[in-house]
Amino acid sequence: MAADAAIIGGVGWGLQNLASGWFANESTEEGGQCALPEGSQGSAKDAQKKINKGQGPRDIDHIDSPNPDVPGSKWHAHGKGKRKGAVNTDGTIHDKHKGVPDLSGKSKKWLKNHGWK
Repeated sequence: MAADAAIIGGVGWGLQNLASGWFANESTEEGGQCALPEGSQGSAKDAQKKINKGQGPRDIDHIDSPNPDVPGSKWHAHGKGKRKGAVNTDGTIHDKHKGVPDLSGKSKKWLKNHGWK
């Protein structure tokens, strides 16, 4: 985990974001509605819909939902270009063998506004 955190911190995700305290798919209000932080633009599912419609950052290729057949699977966003790695909503790297996605600061902020750490 420490090695992953160092890699993530090195690309601007920041270690403080790994321990922040809310999850986009966490049900925190009655009726199963997700409580989104102030300034949020939506959930991970909302981000996925925007990317699919071409309304998201151009350096994000696609966003995948958790795989129910994989324990601990999370929403994750894939980068484009040579570094097509993906980042999970908790800030960890998805499919570590593919590397760290090369995302702009604006894309990182957009993801954070949609529930990424």
